[in-house]
Amino acid sequence: MIHVIREMQPDDHAFVKRRWAGEMRHAPWSRSVPPPVYWGSQYKTIEALLAQSTAILAVDPADTNHLYGVIVCQRGQKSILHWLFVKSEYRKLGLARELLAAGLGDKRPIYLTQVTSFIAEHPQLCEKHGIVSSPFILLGTHVDDPYAPSATTH
Repeated sequence: MIHVIREMQPDDHAFVKRRWAGEMRHAPWSRSVPPPVYWGSQYKTIEALLAQSTAILAVDPADTNHLYGVIVCQRGQKSILHWLFVKSEYRKLGLARELLAAGLGDKRPIYLTQVTSFIAEHPQLCEKHGIVSSPFILLGTHVDDPYAPSATTH
């Protein structure tokens, strides 16, 4: 499938925030959160993550406003993935793999901060691509070696 990879533009923000918040609303952890708390808090979280992250989109080359997929990530000492999304009609074409490569390269593991229902239902994809779910990375409380002795281990 022919597409272009580009960084997120200001005009993309509303779509990305709406789609991201909507997808996360169906995640197992968020189902018990009251709607007013969820929507306000999730939008605020997304805005904070977008402010400190890179967002890359796969788009139609004939109409770069027609989005196929998006990755929101941080590349640094650790590879951090906040959200990866490909519209259902464009899945299984390699777009997610290409977005991962564009955003995070080949450095593994990739730490996923927000687990969607799709990921919860397809854990083999995380294993295949070296993705480890760890919302703890957001607060700096992630433990790389859970078996290492620590002052907090009981």
